[in-house]
Amino acid sequence: MRSGRSIRLAQGAFGAGLVASLAFALGVYSADEADAQARIFYRDLNGQTFEMRADSDGAQAFAARYERRPAGTNALSGLPVAQHSDIKQAMPKDLPPRPRGSDARICATQTENLAPYRITSCTGIIGTGKLKGEALGVAYALRGLAYLDRHDIAHAIGDFNRAIDLAPDFAPAYQNRGNAWYARGNFGQAIADYDKAIALDPSSASPYINRAAVKRDLGYNDGALEDYQKAIALRPNHANAFSGRGQLYMRQNNYARALDDFNSAVRLEPDANNLMLRAQAREASNDLDGAIRDYDETFRQDPKSVTALTAQAAVWRKKGDLARTIAVLDRALTIDDNQSLVLRMRAEAWRDKGDRKRAYADIGKALKSQWTVNGLRVRGNLKLDDGDADGALKDAEFMLKIEPDNTDAAALRGLAFAKKKDYARALPDLDKAVAADTNNALAFAERGRIYASKADNDKALADFNRAIELKVSNPAIYRARAEIQRSKGNRAKALADLDQAIALDGKPAAPYLERASLRAENGDAAGALADYGIVIAREPNNFQAYYERGTLHVAARDRDRAMADFKKAISLNDRMASAKQALASIESDIKREQEAAAREAEARKREADNAKREAELKKAGKGKKTAQEEASPVAKNETVAVATPPKNPRADDEDVTASTPKHKSKPNKKADKKPEPKRETARERKLREQAERMAERKAAERQSRATRIVRETPQPRALSEREKRELYFQQMQARKRGVRFTDVWR
Repeated sequence: MRSGRSIRLAQGAFGAGLVASLAFALGVYSADEADAQARIFYRDLNGQTFEMRADSDGAQAFAARYERRPAGTNALSGLPVAQHSDIKQAMPKDLPPRPRGSDARICATQTENLAPYRITSCTGIIGTGKLKGEALGVAYALRGLAYLDRHDIAHAIGDFNRAIDLAPDFAPAYQNRGNAWYARGNFGQAIADYDKAIALDPSSASPYINRAAVKRDLGYNDGALEDYQKAIALRPNHANAFSGRGQLYMRQNNYARALDDFNSAVRLEPDANNLMLRAQAREASNDLDGAIRDYDETFRQDPKSVTALTAQAAVWRKKGDLARTIAVLDRALTIDDNQSLVLRMRAEAWRDKGDRKRAYADIGKALKSQWTVNGLRVRGNLKLDDGDADGALKDAEFMLKIEPDNTDAAALRGLAFAKKKDYARALPDLDKAVAADTNNALAFAERGRIYASKADNDKALADFNRAIELKVSNPAIYRARAEIQRSKGNRAKALADLDQAIALDGKPAAPYLERASLRAENGDAAGALADYGIVIAREPNNFQAYYERGTLHVAARDRDRAMADFKKAISLNDRMASAKQALASIESDIKREQEAAAREAEARKREADNAKREAELKKAGKGKKTAQEEASPVAKNETVAVATPPKNPRADDEDVTASTPKHKSKPNKKADKKPEPKRETARERKLREQAERMAERKAAERQSRATRIVRETPQPRALSEREKRELYFQQMQARKRGVRFTDVWR
């Protein structure tokens, strides 16, 4: 049975025949009217009424017992008929006018909102004392039905007990008393009465439906399904049998079969109740547009159905259309502007939209109208989101005063304690909330955060996984799980969680920074640089982003950009030692390389000078040797010319005059003249080039060896302030006591 609906009873064919026979006997209305009233009426737990023709022959047996009464008096009691004005003054203000007709007709009426008139009429009939046995039992059953329509369960059960005592074979009395027991929560007695009704009338589908509803609520799904199938077999055109079985399938999360049954119910009876059930099935199966159409049709059939509007608003909120959500709730408030539920839902919509001022205003009105647990929950969560942990704790305590075992209150209090870092008091409340409701995503998420703060990563990961399975939309949960996955070495899963966190909320820079670091570890330098760029664009003062981006530039040997990022990080945070060390390392490397390059250039210059001098010496040696070789043949020729007598006297005189010097001390100009350089042959050029290449290679090896030695040589460590002070005082002591032999070793 759905909450918020009254339990309805039914009168049987036998009782309807008795009432009709009374009418015949007293002449209250014609035979046609009596024939129309002689019907069987059953109402199951869903409020459905069914009609069957009554046995008019049995009704005629009682007609002769009664006599006619004067006009204007009650047909059975003989008392004057109450005036409409008197009844209207005594009844509730929203009660409809008293229907026309006799007490017998009004007592047999099945209209729920006429229950006060029906009780008065049935009481008048019973008070006459004219009815005996089974007929009197039917009158009590009819009055019990009227009492139950007024939600007066105690009087209803009393009348049904009297009816069963007077008419023990009257099956509808057992069924209707079962409905009353069910309304009271006595499920065992309800099933016993349904069993008796089925035993007396096994061809009726209604008691099977009622018994199936009780079994369904008790969790006996197999028995409930058998009863529903039996009812459908007895009456295939019974809409309530399909709707009841559909509700059973909904509890089993079998939405496809539930939707099929609700479609059959709507086809047989397209009323608001069946449309509402089908809308719920469509919403559960994620057919949100179809659910909205059914909720619209439900509201069209019942323009005062606030339930249809609130359900439709919930679907619009699920679709993320907060504007339409608020519009539908505004329309619901036009029906009744003092509805705590509608105001609470609109407050949640304003909160999701970011208008916290209106959210506080609506939840304040809702709580002023009705001090409810759900209203306190919404206000407590608003305060918690705003950082007011103390205010949230107060609302949680108010909730626990109303419902001491309320799990939402325990969850809210646990969240508030966690906000205040009081994890010792937060964990028990969150454990209680999770144990009571395994679908409380918020409690799982917050408990996972507490476990993560305690470095209990396994428990934290389990809670985060459960929260995410429940479709939690908090990006912080994905970031927390990514951190745990990263600590376990699952970089791919960590990256996936960070991607999801950014997809849920791409405004904060923190997830981009975390993802950039992960991408850098995975070797995705381009992706990491892109993420660092986003972080710096959104948070220009984020020194950590500058530092980490600088390390990427160092790995890429881009010293200029690395130094620029390190300097920016230091300017934003002058206490960032890691950035200072990185910058000093780069500057030290540059200085060492410059010094090594200078030494290498100097070495090359010396080698070039040496090579030049060697070349000049070689050239000078070759020139000297050539001059000696050229001077030696000339002297020989001169000696021969003096010693050998000329054959031709004239030629001899000329030669002697030309070759013999006039003075022996005069130098030989031809011999002193610098000889011209000898042209280099191909073989000599090849040998020279080989020698030059060899010299260059040896110079490069020497330079490389010198550079390596410089790099490998440990640099002297800078003394700390403490060491400087100690050295200073040691020097002062040494000066005071004078120089000792051990100072050399020290």
